[in-house]
Amino acid sequence: MDASLSVESIIGQQAALTRSALGMGVVRKVLDMAETEGADLARLIDSAGGVGRNIDTSA
Repeated sequence: MDASLSVESIIGQQAALTRSALGMGVVRKVLDMAETEGADLARLIDSAGGVGRNIDTSA
């Protein structure tokens, strides 16, 4: 039997593909969360009238 067609080789290849797919899923989720948080931050800054506009400097 050719080594590239062994059961262990096929299982190893599938495991690597599964780990890669799971890793990409995690990366996509993190990027989606970062995008959402960035949009929330942009709305917060916009509602405050811009960066540094509502900072209390009296202290």
